[in-house]
Amino acid sequence: ANHTNVVINGNYMNGFRTDLDSNDTLADIDILIGSTDDEGK
Repeated sequence: ANHTNVVINGNYMNGFRTDLDSNDTLADIDILIGSTDDEGK
């Protein structure tokens, strides 16, 4: 999941990447952070 928010919250997201393998879960986290890049997928 390549999103602008990943750059803004890079350290925050990297903490989850080590524990979560599901792209869907990462997408859900992005939505919680406020990313709208996943809409339509």
